[in-house]
Amino acid sequence: EKKRDEEIDGIINLVADDQLDEWFGKFNKIASQYELVDEWKFTSFKNLLIRLAKAKPQISEKLLEKSLANNSPFKKFIGNFLDGFRFVYNFDSWDRCVARMVDLKDAQLINDILFSLNLPFEEENFAKSTRNKDIDLLDDIANHKNKFSFIGEKDDYLHRNALFSALVRNFKYAPKRIDRLIVTEIKNNPSDPNLYLNGFSTAISRGLVSIKDLQTETVALLKEKMIDLSDMDWHIQGLLLEIGKQYGLKDVLGVFKGRIDKDVNKKENGGRIASDRYDAVPYHFNKDLVKFIDEQPEYINIASGWVFGMKPGWSNYNWDLSHFLRRVG
Repeated sequence: EKKRDEEIDGIINLVADDQLDEWFGKFNKIASQYELVDEWKFTSFKNLLIRLAKAKPQISEKLLEKSLANNSPFKKFIGNFLDGFRFVYNFDSWDRCVARMVDLKDAQLINDILFSLNLPFEEENFAKSTRNKDIDLLDDIANHKNKFSFIGEKDDYLHRNALFSALVRNFKYAPKRIDRLIVTEIKNNPSDPNLYLNGFSTAISRGLVSIKDLQTETVALLKEKMIDLSDMDWHIQGLLLEIGKQYGLKDVLGVFKGRIDKDVNKKENGGRIASDRYDAVPYHFNKDLVKFIDEQPEYINIASGWVFGMKPGWSNYNWDLSHFLRRVG
């Protein structure tokens, strides 16, 4: 690794203004192989561009501009320049390049911008890594405002992932404002709750977001989306556990009761087609969530109330509730 870093430093020392066209040709030739080889093989190339942006920002800006002007294969890699600028807090270069990229109304370039707002920084450096201007930009993108009205023209999973990642990464800088943007993003994309629920689970585990800092409306929306999911995986159950720790057992059990009621309602109102899978109760429970439920003294009383709703004979409600009680106890 040290040897590779030294080789990269040697290349960066050679990159000069008077040979810009030559270096652009070399970088473009490497980038042209993007569709032909595995992406991981470009790791050193990406690292070179990040470090070039750190060491020689003016040359990096010129290379980025040439790539955009020529719509060259190298355009796929210019997001690394943005990363390099932000790693050293070179906001002037970042702002100039972002303004140029936004004007092109290219979805890939917008994603590059978003990914550069989702960089890892130590806690003590967080305050200077984000600006009000960055939050304004995220606001415009999330709400498809001003120069970003074109974004809503088609669904793009990569864009939604990039935007949500940037929002949770910068949550601590402006929690209330970003909370509203997250709610907007989730409501605008109701067909893919897994992306946002798993994203929250990851963000909480990384310490980027805490349930206690979310507005009650946001927590209610997360619970609503958990009920809508066809299945609750281990990670999303972990997110529900975090909600339970903050709000109590009733919020946890409310999600499972909501799922059971939804399943019963779906089946008793015309049934469903085979592809419409909905597992009201997970087959694989998060052990920490089970432990949390079992340790709450009010669990027995709440579960007993559910049992009183069971009817003689077989029913969808009896089936789902029995499944839940067997899994949880």
